[in-house]
Amino acid sequence: MGGAYSEWWKGLETDLAANGVLYNYNAAEEWIVVNRINVATGRNFSSWADYYGRVSDHGDLFSAAQHYNLSNEVFDVGAFDGWIPYEYGISTDDDPPPRPWAPENIVILTDGLCASTCAIFVEMMNQAGVRTVAVGGRPDPGPMQALSGSRGARLYDSSQLDDDFTFVSDTIGNSTAAAQLPSRSDSGMWITTAGINIRDQVRAKDTTPLQFKYEAADCRLYYTLDNVFHTTRLWRDAAKATWDDRSLCVTGSTGFPSARNTTSTQPPPSRSTYVPTLNLYPDTSIQVTDNSTLGGYEASSGPLLDAITGCSSSGTCNDERQCLPTKLRCDSGNKVTMACLPRCTSFDPKCPEMSECDYKSALVGSTSNAYENKAAVEFNRQFFTGHCRPTRPTLRLGCPV
Repeated sequence: MGGAYSEWWKGLETDLAANGVLYNYNAAEEWIVVNRINVATGRNFSSWADYYGRVSDHGDLFSAAQHYNLSNEVFDVGAFDGWIPYEYGISTDDDPPPRPWAPENIVILTDGLCASTCAIFVEMMNQAGVRTVAVGGRPDPGPMQALSGSRGARLYDSSQLDDDFTFVSDTIGNSTAAAQLPSRSDSGMWITTAGINIRDQVRAKDTTPLQFKYEAADCRLYYTLDNVFHTTRLWRDAAKATWDDRSLCVTGSTGFPSARNTTSTQPPPSRSTYVPTLNLYPDTSIQVTDNSTLGGYEASSGPLLDAITGCSSSGTCNDERQCLPTKLRCDSGNKVTMACLPRCTSFDPKCPEMSECDYKSALVGSTSNAYENKAAVEFNRQFFTGHCRPTRPTLRLGCPV
């Protein structure tokens, strides 16, 4: 797709009078590299092949590093919806206005919930010398990252890829390239959306994409009862910790490497989290059977998120459940067993997977506002109690084999 796009776009230059609209509109497409700068050479890439799969690292192949050429006004117009960044191209001013604030007089306050465009913006501000303060986190000493989300440079989704595939076949008309693209006719799985990071963000003179680096804020603060409810106080705390009293920063939260602090050799903190082992049931297998009637496959039995278990004749259950006779619909006929059934109501009919609320009786009093002291105006119907009864056999309530 990249080869088809780049070759087609470069060919438009032969007749800009006829192709100018397409040329300008598509100049910033991800699959066009002949107007991007090769970081290694400082010149434009000559073709997609010159760009793609050229770098070997950690046993895999990657594209070469590229720079946007912001001095290319055609690219700027396509990338920024008609805008040209100030001090580039025709926006260059021989006498630019003074900048209102120097980087050392700016601080970015973040709670860590920053990714995508936010991450790119903060990275550029950090490279200019702007400091960051992160607030929140767990009640432990140590640093906190200013950006907790992905620091990739370009989000791309499945609908964009779908449009690109169509563009190659219909607009570019490259049948050879179109035949090599993945098929979109597989009906085995319906995908509504999918997102990928199509471009890594890598700092100059570095080889590790930013999403794989630990980037602590320059200072970390705790939330307090004063600043969590009072934004002005929070900003005052951030300003004081940045310029007046560094001791306000959380112990051990300063001095880590960042775009602004490139000379630090302080290692990131060791990981204190772990991947839990989910062993909820003795047998967590799911038996998958062909269901031609429904036109696909279904799980005939499997673990519940909140399993409904059997009970003995003594009727002992936990969690306020009730031991009741339960009828299972089996292939060989119905099976009646005793099971601990969770309670449910028509007000809150939530039940575990593979079960549904079976209402039996109205609440005592039958007035709408009798349930949890809710005002009568909020409701206009009676409430019914019931139990969550299985809609199919489960691992703990099986049918006879």
